[in-house]
Amino acid sequence: MSMLSPSIRVLVADPHPLIRRGLSSVVADAERVTIVGEAADGAEVLALATSLEPDIVVLPLRMPKVDGLDVIRRARMGRHRPRCIALVDPGRKLHAHLALRAGASACVFKCISRPDLACLIARVHEGSLSHGLDRWGRAGHEVPTLREVDVLRRVGLGRSNGEIARELGITIETVKAHLKSVFVRLGARDRTHAAVLGYQLGIISRAR
Repeated sequence: MSMLSPSIRVLVADPHPLIRRGLSSVVADAERVTIVGEAADGAEVLALATSLEPDIVVLPLRMPKVDGLDVIRRARMGRHRPRCIALVDPGRKLHAHLALRAGASACVFKCISRPDLACLIARVHEGSLSHGLDRWGRAGHEVPTLREVDVLRRVGLGRSNGEIARELGITIETVKAHLKSVFVRLGARDRTHAAVLGYQLGIISRAR
């Protein structure tokens, strides 16, 4: 009598109910996969990752409450440490690099086909897909959140705090708070040093 392989326990996340249900339907079609839960925001992902102990978490990077990069980093530092598959919008290669540096096992565009996603889940579960933290991890830097990257990119373009606040629709105090966090994460002395490190680490580019 053949022994059945244990199912792959997957937690699916997305802030939009229709997308979340569609994603769950796609993932559930994969062989040996069991959907153990769904989450609508980053805080819920972290809570369910602890209580449900999934093998894999499939999530976008833009999430309410706790953004996807923080979710990936914190999930990988927790007791259970599920593997994470990050979904990014087509063309957002920078977001893909940031997700991998945060600890995602794989990062794919949201337009991935059903068969390819099913295959990816199986390979990630087997451990045949694993991306290291390359120079980022070895240098000891923490990965900024997507909003912090938005702010840092504008610092690199020479924007003032006031200009950044207007462009992003946030307050100047919020801009300062994001910059303070960036300084800590990157070990930067000031705005100029943070921008230089951002360029060197590949998290921002000089394109306007």
